[in-house]
Amino acid sequence: MKKKTIWPPRVFSDEDEILVLKRLADFWGDGKNCKWTKFHRFVKDDLSKPYTRHQVAEKIRRLNNKFHRYGADPDLSTPHKSAVYELSRALWKDEVKKRKRKRKEKKIGLDEFECKYPYLCASFKMPGCPVVYLDELVLIGREKAGQLEKQWREVYAQQLRLQLGGESYEEMAAKPSRED
Repeated sequence: MKKKTIWPPRVFSDEDEILVLKRLADFWGDGKNCKWTKFHRFVKDDLSKPYTRHQVAEKIRRLNNKFHRYGADPDLSTPHKSAVYELSRALWKDEVKKRKRKRKEKKIGLDEFECKYPYLCASFKMPGCPVVYLDELVLIGREKAGQLEKQWREVYAQQLRLQLGGESYEEMAAKPSRED
């Protein structure tokens, strides 16, 4: 038989949540900071219970995460949730864009990597090259892999021109390039 999950009771009242957000806005009036000890001293006398510094900092962290999790589709089913969302938006709206940029790009598997960047992968299989494990090569990221793939394509194209045209590298280098 399954055990019931017993959630701990709410520590902060609705009024205290609102008060913490309002006081945080006042505290950050001169600029954002994470001086939770100073903030705790700033807000503790206004709260209904004697919360610890850790409880207050954790409440702010959770409210911040909740705001970012809701994004553009907030749950405004109660007046309290609406007030929390509006105060949170006033505090953290500038962080939404930053967080979106920081999201990690989706990792791709080795097979997909080899299909997408065949010249780059082949370059590490050439004789005389240092041993590089291709599954670790995937970790360089798509942008860098794309740059290296382009460079290796150019190297292979030059090799092919040399083999087909019979020109030496010096002769080829002495000719004006198309870009000039």
